[in-house]
Amino acid sequence: MNQRDRSLPVFYLIFSVLVLMVLTLQSGCANRKDNAIIPAPAPRSSPQDRDIAKTRRIPAIVKTVEANVIESEPPQLSLAVTGNFQDGCESSLEVERKQDGNRLKIVLYRELSVDLVCPAVLVPFQEIITLEGKWTTRTHVLDVNGIILEVKI
Repeated sequence: MNQRDRSLPVFYLIFSVLVLMVLTLQSGCANRKDNAIIPAPAPRSSPQDRDIAKTRRIPAIVKTVEANVIESEPPQLSLAVTGNFQDGCESSLEVERKQDGNRLKIVLYRELSVDLVCPAVLVPFQEIITLEGKWTTRTHVLDVNGIILEVKI
């Protein structure tokens, strides 16, 4: 058996594989009769929805909260908060307050772009948050990202 006789089966094998590949690719393209590209429908949203969709809220993981009552007229209240963020992105801490009688819910978070990719590391933080407002002399219940504490003013 000479060199030419040995290369003939290899040639047929390579030829068969190429034919199968071409047929497979051709069958995938033949699903649409007109081969037209159909654009995706535009999302139906208002400009305000699009602005909100561009950012995401990252809540702070609060470890400790310490309330400090400043004896003044009127009394003032500040919070020493420590905790972590679950990513390495840098952004300012946002504070959202909701008060209902003597109960005050405080949400600490950061706003980040949805397109932003952050490293997966815990980043510790320490913040002093001054709570503005008129504080009456009574016991107030504070909820800071799930940590509840009672403060007597």
